[in-house]
Amino acid sequence: MGNQSGDNTSVTHAPNELEGLLNSAIAGDEKAFTLIWQNLNPRLSKYVASQSYGANVDSEGITSETWISVAKDISKFKGDFNQFKGWIYKIARNRIVDAIRKQNRQVKSGGEISEFDFEDTKSKVDSLIELDESVKEIVTAINKLPKAQAEVIMLRIVADLEVADVSKILDKSENTIRVLSHRGLETLRSQLRREDLER
Repeated sequence: MGNQSGDNTSVTHAPNELEGLLNSAIAGDEKAFTLIWQNLNPRLSKYVASQSYGANVDSEGITSETWISVAKDISKFKGDFNQFKGWIYKIARNRIVDAIRKQNRQVKSGGEISEFDFEDTKSKVDSLIELDESVKEIVTAINKLPKAQAEVIMLRIVADLEVADVSKILDKSENTIRVLSHRGLETLRSQLRREDLER
């Protein structure tokens, strides 16, 4: 799988080809798993980085742990490629929540916490989000939304997941996901319009 900070170039495959790769990876084909990783890791890395932003957690480590869990349990997976993507993002989300909870417990108990280097974290997130200024603006605006709306928008837009998949990941009804998505997008539109007018 390699180093998350290395080449995160996404490899695009047709939907039928992705289904075939998934079936092969489930059967133990390492090359198929690598191709799936190449296809999904760039978006997963961006999602994890954006959801970890501002917390003293290692987003690259969380992404790696997610892929290790996927590799360990892929032979047990049942479903199509879209369900597989949803499964991966649910694992990643759980890892993020666990890492933040662990970090918060350490702070409350007075445990040893490494010095938080905000600038280093910011530069890692910025590089994962890409150099495109408009993408950075949008991710920054998404992070200003209420947490529930921001999470839905990140899963729908950055992770490119369907409403049903986001519903399963967040344990919310599909209608709630649609409402949060709609409200989040409306707030984003007005935020971005306001910022454009201020320039």
